[in-house]
Amino acid sequence: MKNLKFILLFIPFIASSQAREISNISPLGKLTAALDMGTDSKYYIRYLDTKMKMMEYTRFLKIGNKKKLKNFKKNLLEVIQYKIKDKKIFLNKNTIILNSSGKKRIFITIIDENNITSGIKWLSINQINVLIPAVEF
Repeated sequence: MKNLKFILLFIPFIASSQAREISNISPLGKLTAALDMGTDSKYYIRYLDTKMKMMEYTRFLKIGNKKKLKNFKKNLLEVIQYKIKDKKIFLNKNTIILNSSGKKRIFITIIDENNITSGIKWLSINQINVLIPAVEF
C-alpha cells in the first residue's frame, strides 16, 4: 500500500516532465509534422520521414530557442514566396535544404551530422503557419 501511495504521488511529476506538443499537421489523420517543446525548453519538429518509402519512420529535428524557431519559419516562407531552389540552412549540426515547387509548397531535406538524409513532404504556407504558430513568438 505504501508503494501505491508513492506511485500515485510520482505520476504527475512523470507526466509533466514529458515533451509538450504545441501544434501538428495531420491531413487525413496521418501525421506529417508536429512542433514540440522538450523538457529542455527547446523546440523540436517531429516529422514523418518521406524518404523512407517502405515504412513510416518518425524523426526529430532540433530547432532550438524561440529566436531560431522564428528564423526557421521566416526562411521557410521566404523560399516559397521567392520560389528559391536549393537554399541551405545550417542548424544544430544539420544541413537543411529548402526547395520551392513554385506552386506555393516547399520540400525540406534534412541531412544530419551522420550524413543520414530525411525529408518532410511538400508543405504549404497554411501548413507552415499551423506548424509554427505566431503565438509562440
